[in-house]
Amino acid sequence: MPLVKVQFKPGVNRETTSYGDENGWYNSDLIRFRKGRPEKMGGWTSLSSGTINGTGRSLHVWAALDGSKYMGLGTDSKFYIEEGGSYNDITPIRRTITLGSNPFTTGSSGSGVVTVTDIGHGAVNGDFVTYSGATTTDGITAAQLNTEHEITLLSSNSYTIDTGGSATSGTTAGGGASVIANYQINSGLTTEVAGTGWGAGLWGGYSSGYTLTTLNDAGGISDSDTSLTLTSATDFETVATTISANVALAGTVLPLADSSSFPSVGTVLIDSEKIRYSTNASNVLGGLTRGSDGTTATLHTSGATTTFVGLILIESELIQYTGKTSHTLDAGVVRGVRGTTAAAHADGVAVQEANDFVSWGGASAITSLSRFACGHRITGARTCSLTSMTALRIIGIKHWALAHGPRLLLPRRGPPTRRPLAAGSWFRGRIAMSFVLAATR
Repeated sequence: MPLVKVQFKPGVNRETTSYGDENGWYNSDLIRFRKGRPEKMGGWTSLSSGTINGTGRSLHVWAALDGSKYMGLGTDSKFYIEEGGSYNDITPIRRTITLGSNPFTTGSSGSGVVTVTDIGHGAVNGDFVTYSGATTTDGITAAQLNTEHEITLLSSNSYTIDTGGSATSGTTAGGGASVIANYQINSGLTTEVAGTGWGAGLWGGYSSGYTLTTLNDAGGISDSDTSLTLTSATDFETVATTISANVALAGTVLPLADSSSFPSVGTVLIDSEKIRYSTNASNVLGGLTRGSDGTTATLHTSGATTTFVGLILIESELIQYTGKTSHTLDAGVVRGVRGTTAAAHADGVAVQEANDFVSWGGASAITSLSRFACGHRITGARTCSLTSMTALRIIGIKHWALAHGPRLLLPRRGPPTRRPLAAGSWFRGRIAMSFVLAATR
């Protein structure tokens, strides 16, 4: 049989099948066509010799009006702007606070690990914090303390950092009374987790800072049950104290006898009024929303009992509670709150703490709020003008965004810095895998 010359058509055709694409190429990997013939690519050229922290999640490339080229790079723990081969860390700051006197405690002699005490710090494992104003402590120098550190979580009130130094004696408190801590926004997950999607759980997956368990009630629960048995309710908060001063009808802070056991964000019940708060520091709850959840704002006298109101999410229903017995939430249970509907739930479904949930609402849920804590969900119109906001970490936007490409507006002029967008700036689009935005306060 004589040989027959086979002439292959250039290009890869995926609109047919490997059998139907006669004399053509159906699949390829790292090749290009040159003069009608396939040629392997010559390899990759490194953009920069610099390194980044974390796992890359998303890239955004743009050019400024003067022609300067920039690339935004979001990782699970940082946000960088690349310019001219250099990576500039502009990860937004979520919290700045002056720590209590001598907040550092050294570990064992010769170790550089230091325990930091900050009540209600709100950090998670892998977060970053930068200190200033610290003094030399037990042989660990001020320069080793006054820099950026990665956090290893111990509890909601303390964590450790590795200074790289060497403690002289060990187990020694220090640092002085003027230590300022700048916490960057919470880091995300380094690996993927399953997310059930909009309307059936938290959009965008789960945050590692939330308590998560399952319903452990044989036969499940009906839409009217007010006793919920969980696999583990250990980390679902139940706490009460008293207010330490009278609270006026228009009061904007709640002074408590002891707020150390209260979460950094949540809801409390005083007399018959429920009050949402967004800050917790020095036994004072601030950022109040009075008369929440259908209650009425009223006067409160010093000594009145203040009870934390827990909020959990089961499928699409939000449920409040104020007390528990072992692993059963059985006090102050209110079903279908904050715009959700009470429903039956099967045994074994996920139960998640949702104390800092804001609203399922529309655009008013965005524009009426001046501050968002990390993990709050933002819903509403496709394009919103935000004129008074702190740094944001957006974990999801309603399903409309899926039809639009991601758009990220960043400062157009000047070198990349940590400075935020101008007031009144617009943003739109979808944010994926813990990507971050910065906006003004």
